[in-house]
Amino acid sequence: AFDRAVELDPISAPIVIKIGRAYIDLAYMELATGLDPVPKLDDAIAAYERAIELRPDLVFGHRGLALALFIKADHLSSRGLDPSAEVQRTLAVCDRLEAIDPDFRWVDLYRGNALMSRALYELVTGEDPRPSLEAAEAAMEASLERIPDDPSSHLNLGLIHTYEARYLIHEGRSGVDATRRSRARFERSGLEDGAQIAALIGAGLNELVAARAVPGGPIDVGALQRAEGWCDRIAAFDPESVYIPLIRAEAHYRRALALPAGGADRRAQIEGGLVQTERARALSPDDATAVLLHGALLRLDGRGVGEDAEAGRALVEQAFEVNPTLRWEWGALLLDGSP
Repeated sequence: AFDRAVELDPISAPIVIKIGRAYIDLAYMELATGLDPVPKLDDAIAAYERAIELRPDLVFGHRGLALALFIKADHLSSRGLDPSAEVQRTLAVCDRLEAIDPDFRWVDLYRGNALMSRALYELVTGEDPRPSLEAAEAAMEASLERIPDDPSSHLNLGLIHTYEARYLIHEGRSGVDATRRSRARFERSGLEDGAQIAALIGAGLNELVAARAVPGGPIDVGALQRAEGWCDRIAAFDPESVYIPLIRAEAHYRRALALPAGGADRRAQIEGGLVQTERARALSPDDATAVLLHGALLRLDGRGVGEDAEAGRALVEQAFEVNPTLRWEWGALLLDGSP
């Protein structure tokens, strides 16, 4: 498409940039529907690269290229695939962008997003993500210097601290302070008016991490209640969000895990959780987390719901096959541990 546009107007880099943006919009649609966005992102990257060939000094060509690259990096890391090439390219494009326009407001935000993708990949593949998290945090703080109180920068800082907490807990250390820092950032990221639904979701997920922030300690019931409270806030803006039943299902699972096996209270939590996982699977049939949580709940007490623990184990294995990144945080608990 962009070759035809250039053929019609050889000097119109802005037209090619608009084509790149259209491919990004299509990639977002595919992400929202569970399809693979990488082909459309590759098309966007190619379009922006062509625009830069035509007009190397055009800010929006570099901006679009950085955006397409870090979206691809984020998607790859979320699937447990190495985003290193895309991260390095994003950082290089940001350097060129800043050289063209030293006052471009979003350059540090783009850098931080790319570094967060690298940190997430390191986190779920068992590497130490802290150097990448520290670099991402520095980029987001620099972004706030350019754009004071920018909601997106606060949102990303909240996610960075949640990643930090998850790493610390996995290493057998307390994640309490990190989840508190995350909570404070989410509170500054547009929660009041719902402008950042991603912040509402991030706040709910952070509370699930906070509930287990002390390895070997009791479940923080207050954090689970806060997580479910965020579900009500999410529902006000997107009642069909799959994150609502996913957050509620994990809250049920965590409560059930802390209760005596075979008891009525545990059984009630299991059944409540299964209602939520069924809703999540109805909203997003291919969602691996929904499958994982359904299997995890069955493994707690299969007799209470008419299915045995082996059925739960099979679902857990299925979820790990679909999304290998889940194994890092859940594998020891669900396959090697007693649940």
